[in-house]
Amino acid sequence: MASAYSLKESSYDASDIIKRDVCVIGGGATGAYAAVRLGDLGQSVVLVEKKDALGGHTEAYTSPATGEVIDYGVENFQNTTLLRDFFGRFGVNLVAYASDAKSTQYADFSTGTVHRDFSPPTSNFTEYLNQLEKYPYLPYSWELPDPVPEDLLLPFGEFITKYSLENIAYLVGMWGAGNGNILNQTTIYVLKTINKDYISGIQGTDVMADDNHAIYAAMEKHLGSNALLSSTVVAASRPANGSEMKLTISMPSGDKLIVAKKLLVTMPQTPSNMVPLSLDTTERAVFDQFGYNALYVGLVNNTGLGAFVDTMGVNFSNPYNLPGPAGLIYLQSTSAEGVFRIWYNAETDVSEDTVKAESLAAIKRLTGETADFLVFGNHTPYQLSVSGDAIRKGFYNSLNALQGHRNTWYTGAAFLAHHTASLWNYTETLLPDMLAA
Repeated sequence: MASAYSLKESSYDASDIIKRDVCVIGGGATGAYAAVRLGDLGQSVVLVEKKDALGGHTEAYTSPATGEVIDYGVENFQNTTLLRDFFGRFGVNLVAYASDAKSTQYADFSTGTVHRDFSPPTSNFTEYLNQLEKYPYLPYSWELPDPVPEDLLLPFGEFITKYSLENIAYLVGMWGAGNGNILNQTTIYVLKTINKDYISGIQGTDVMADDNHAIYAAMEKHLGSNALLSSTVVAASRPANGSEMKLTISMPSGDKLIVAKKLLVTMPQTPSNMVPLSLDTTERAVFDQFGYNALYVGLVNNTGLGAFVDTMGVNFSNPYNLPGPAGLIYLQSTSAEGVFRIWYNAETDVSEDTVKAESLAAIKRLTGETADFLVFGNHTPYQLSVSGDAIRKGFYNSLNALQGHRNTWYTGAAFLAHHTASLWNYTETLLPDMLAA
């Protein structure tokens, strides 16, 4: 067997060498979509995904007892023509999104106290929507004006104060899970996440499937052996002269060598993720600036909570009563009575054991019951970001300039936001430029 770092074709059996027009790295929402569409456009494709299934944050649990499918990652999608058509192509039916909750209570997870008299301030988003109207380009790209408007570079807490948005601060903070301490987050990231379409979706325009992961199972079947699951890139040669690139892939069945004309990177482009791609100084100068937040999800049972009663976190010691930048923030009803999603937010990586222990301890304080996890999901790294000063100095111009550099293109949440339909639209516009190069 070849060394994990061998990039020589002579080191591999012929059956372990995969030659394709395009190699896609990352099989989340964006990568899976891109791989299918590249095939539609006449390209031979291979997709490399580290998980054992496609879909990224769109995850589902099937009850071994009842066979019921419960989504515990992405719950709903923005209702666009492209998204509806793509789901329809694979025979996955969409319906209007509806919450499973019959009521909501608010509790301090740090003490276990339920605050029955608390409710969020009136959620009038008129002024927030007025602010969004100033920046019509935000939902579509990171092509920013020069100079970048200074309001976009404020910490979001200062933006709230400047424009008297206190009445929506709690809801935006909860909806912005994955932004760490959202009050310290640079405003532009919050506005790209909680945009006009997001608010419309919350108010009733979003759609969902009976099993949101079904679309990715269908794409996995469509791609067949061209989807390499439980696989990672461990080394790469990406010549600057435009000749074919080579990537060593570590798989459970052994190492493979991919030889490709072009590369599409859709995985989170964090400094550590990008190391195996043999970055040059231009690429490192950009990607090394990215930081990220942490988000963890899962399903818990035996909580002692009322059936179909959501519990949202509050902490009266914090601004706008937000539950805090680290810890359990939300216990959300699912279609299965007594089974709840957990949402755990943090500013830095937290171990799975710690997230589970702290979440179960919070439930114990809340109800006195000993809950258990049915399944756990790690959505970290989440919300890749750079400082406001880096944005002011043209970071996103430098990021966009990497498209096509060394025959490598990029898409995914770092190049737009964490919205499936928007990412598919962005990718759809990128692919023709990629193929024409």
